Amino acid sequence: MSWNINVGDGRAEALIPQLREQAGSTTGVIVLLEEAFRAGWDVPDSYPRRLTVPHAIRPRRPAPDVVALAARSDLWLAYVPSMRNGSDVSPSRREDRGNAILSTEPLRDVVAIELPFGRQRRVAIAATVVPRGSQSRPIRVVVVHFDRGHAHDAQAAALAAHVKAFVDDKTMPVVVAGDLNSAKGIHDRAVATLGEVVHREDGCGTGRTMRWPLRLDVFFLQRLDFMFSTLDDFGVTHTCETLTHTMGSDHVPVSMTVRY
Repeated sequence: MSWNINVGDGRAEALIPQLREQAGSTTGVIVLLEEAFRAGWDVPDSYPRRLTVPHAIRPRRPAPDVVALAARSDLWLAYVPSMRNGSDVSPSRREDRGNAILSTEPLRDVVAIELPFGRQRRVAIAATVVPRGSQSRPIRVVVVHFDRGHAHDAQAAALAAHVKAFVDDKTMPVVVAGDLNSAKGIHDRAVATLGEVVHREDGCGTGRTMRWPLRLDVFFLQRLDFMFSTLDDFGVTHTCETLTHTMGSDHVPVSMTVRY
């Protein structure tokens, strides 16, 4: 599942246990989160004076940060901050935010992919999920959240180059998912750029995935959240759908089921 949780506003601590219960003890669950946040002592207590720090996004507090979320759910975690979440440096208030991979199955070969700088710093994460079932095979997963503005297309091109290297390796399927901030939806250049190296999962749907109050998204937004994969190239059966409830976030989750 891929989901932009709006820096803790999405109730991932409720949704992830539901996913695990639905999956059962013999099925792995992988959750790719955009706009996850980390809090507390692990966040640096200072930053360069000249640094322009992004404003804080704290729509719901208290809320479990991504480290607490993984620990509470007994999941493997790969988290890479893209930026600070506000300028506060006090131990109880300092935070950063970025992308994360949470998994019931072991993660290895974690790579942080820093993208060209735009309005804000953006870092994608790639990792290999190693299912423990004897009938399963490893999958390379990538989670990304593109910026808006002048660097958007450059970020897509940079990520596509990294993903192409994974695809050309031909040792395992690759799944790429995240919030592409695609102003033109399925016709956005970033979507096309990634689609040249991994197949866009049309089964996920083409409708809007962000929800604004009073449904203003209907007038201003196209689809922002996408999944891509090479599962078809490996003959792996899979289905994909866009869920309908935001669970507190301003984005709805996109869910893929992979069957070996």
